[in-house]
Amino acid sequence: MIFSTKHSAFTMIELIFVIVIIGILAAVAIPRFTATRDDAKVSQIMMNISIATTDITLYAVAKGNVSNDLSVMSDAVKSMVDRGEATLDTANKKATFKVGGVDCVSLGIMSSATNEDLNVSLIAAGSSNALCKHLQDSLNVSMYAIPLRGTSVVQ
Repeated sequence: MIFSTKHSAFTMIELIFVIVIIGILAAVAIPRFTATRDDAKVSQIMMNISIATTDITLYAVAKGNVSNDLSVMSDAVKSMVDRGEATLDTANKKATFKVGGVDCVSLGIMSSATNEDLNVSLIAAGSSNALCKHLQDSLNVSMYAIPLRGTSVVQ
């Protein structure tokens, strides 16, 4: 009696083709994943800036004045400072937001003899960082010239 032993397995060529296809898919998917993650980070920072401007504006309206410490007026600023994503400059009534470890965007209260305005400004040194540049390109700073106190605000 003769027994035939038939093995069914993948050949080496088939395995190599599968590995090459997986490599190609990974080469396409990983950059897309990174870009999506970067877009989410930029969106998060833009949302925090928007929330901070709203918080500070509401604080100024409710209290009739502003504080030198922006984290007192806005929980969004406070949480970003606590996470190390922003720094405060209470002497200049300013918070600087970091993206990718570099100073990128500044939120500050500009004071004159009769007016106080909330402004968002871009930091030129941050434009060398790709993620910061993406944020700066996405942010419309002209929207953030907000009068808080003074002759342009109806009391």
